[in-house]
Amino acid sequence: MQKITASELHLLTQKAYAQAKKTAALYRFSVSFFAFTALFTLYLFAETNQYLAAPIKITAISTILLLSVLLFLLFPSAKIKKKKSLSLTHFLEVSGQLDLQTFTHFYRDVASKSELPELKYLLDLSLETGVSITGDLKESAERQLESIVSEKDAPSRIKALSDTNPIQKLLNRIYLGFAAVAALWLIPFLYGNHAFQRSLEFWVGFEKPNPFSYAVSPSTLLVEQGHNQVFQIQFKGSEPEKIIFEFKTEIEHDYRSFSLLKDSANYVTELIQLTQSGSFRFKMDEYYSKVYPIEVQTLPRFDSLLVQITPPSYTALPPFVQSYPSSSIEFPEGSTLQLHGFVNKPLREIEIHSTLIDSLFMNNKDDLIWISSIISKKEDTLSFSLIDTYGLKNSNPYPLQLNPFVDNPPTVLLLQPAPVTSISTETRIELLYESADDYGLSASYIEWKV
Repeated sequence: MQKITASELHLLTQKAYAQAKKTAALYRFSVSFFAFTALFTLYLFAETNQYLAAPIKITAISTILLLSVLLFLLFPSAKIKKKKSLSLTHFLEVSGQLDLQTFTHFYRDVASKSELPELKYLLDLSLETGVSITGDLKESAERQLESIVSEKDAPSRIKALSDTNPIQKLLNRIYLGFAAVAALWLIPFLYGNHAFQRSLEFWVGFEKPNPFSYAVSPSTLLVEQGHNQVFQIQFKGSEPEKIIFEFKTEIEHDYRSFSLLKDSANYVTELIQLTQSGSFRFKMDEYYSKVYPIEVQTLPRFDSLLVQITPPSYTALPPFVQSYPSSSIEFPEGSTLQLHGFVNKPLREIEIHSTLIDSLFMNNKDDLIWISSIISKKEDTLSFSLIDTYGLKNSNPYPLQLNPFVDNPPTVLLLQPAPVTSISTETRIELLYESADDYGLSASYIEWKV
């Protein structure tokens, strides 16, 4: 048998001590991580079956993390009395070994369990722990103890004791338990309900997949304010026992419920007047359809429509303004008409329709003001198409009847002499006449011949 020295035995025991501390620290972490895994598995199966609300999921995850951390921090110092249960007794034996305070405590415990009291005496002498002898007597005692521990094969006993450490045994069981629990995580994947992903996104609440196949009409809705609408749903295959229509406006927090009527294969609502944008959905037993938006818009309109009329310059008439509604607008022919439209909302375009010419478009001066100019010489009727950014069109065409009046030629009335007059040679004739015009005369002259 190879003889082992006190220093070698000291080093060997220190290695065993370091390994024991490492195992104890790993055991401490493993216990807390196994607790986390087990609790998370319960949470995972709860989410798989129940589709937990976000606040519940946040609370559950926070509690699991808190308990795991507390277990990691407090477990080594926990003091529990022994019970008759074998597994609990084993657990308590292990927990008692977690508190490896000093190397002295460790090697004395190893010496006792490996039935090597000489190991304790030898290391006590080497480390001078509680020993008062010195000199030759100490050296002699060390040599004698070295021989004894070598004969009893102390290294093998220490190694065997380390290999059979109850901490390591229980740690191996924890590893097996962790593998078994982790294997349970595969069950949600096999059913394909994405429970694991939902569990990780604990800040989001998910709804159960709707088992019913259905079609909703209308699925998209853009209507004018005050429109009356019927909503309907049709099922393919199985139908729920209870169906409710739910609606809310954009300023409401909760949905309002409406009953439905069975119409052949469809379930329909009564007429619902829509005055504000909002959303709707259908409740089918405990399931909900997706939320469908409702866009309610006011129809485009003129708040004011003005026509500024500028007569031709020769008329010497000042410009004047007329506004809609006017059944007829009269003005001198050849006048320039400038249209000013003040609208209630931003528009995409305003088209002017004419009975005489092709359609033309007004120009956008700013978001709510549109202008256009035309020269009118004949009677005409104008109408307007206002198109907003949603494609909605005005209901009132705003008809304008244009009645330009004709500029009549001047008139002349000869007052004297009479139309047939006999005169002598070199007689002076006085002419007297009256002339008139719609807008007055700038000059007059006489053409005559003999």
